[in-house]
Formats: sequence, structure tokens, C-alpha cells
Amino acid sequence: MNVVATVVGGAVFATYVALAAVFDIGVELRSNWPAVLAGSLLFHGVAEELAWRGYVFGALREGRTFWRAVLLSMPLLALTHVPIVL
Repeated sequence: MNVVATVVGGAVFATYVALAAVFDIGVELRSNWPAVLAGSLLFHGVAEELAWRGYVFGALREGRTFWRAVLLSMPLLALTHVPIVL
């Protein structure tokens, strides 16, 4: 699984670099980029876990099997990632 994540992450990064080159967009890092990266990763992870695993999945789990709740929550979780893809 780590290999797949690395390949997909590399492909996403390569796409950003390629598009920046195609559209002649200058890319530069902020001086505090490590702190911004860490903060956004931590915030996103905590917010997603609280919202989806803590609330939505918990609410859907009431009166349903584990797998039924998983299947019902998957489209909702996928929908929240559409802006990231776009």
C-alpha cells in the first residue's frame, strides 16, 4: 500500500509541475512552507476524522451493520474530496 501511495503522490506532484510549466506559472515556496504544510495536513486529518468517522459514520452506524454504514458513508466522503480533485 505504501508503494501505491508513493506512486500516486508522485503522479500528483508531477502533474502540478507539468501544468506549471505548460501554463508558464512561476512556483515558489513560502519562507514558512514546512509549518504551513504540517498545519494543513494536521488540520485536514483531524477535521476529516472528527466529521466523518466521529459524526457521519457514527450516525449511520445506528441500526445498521458496519458494512452498510461504510457503504452509505463512502459517497458522502468522496463528494467532499471533489474540490480537491478539481
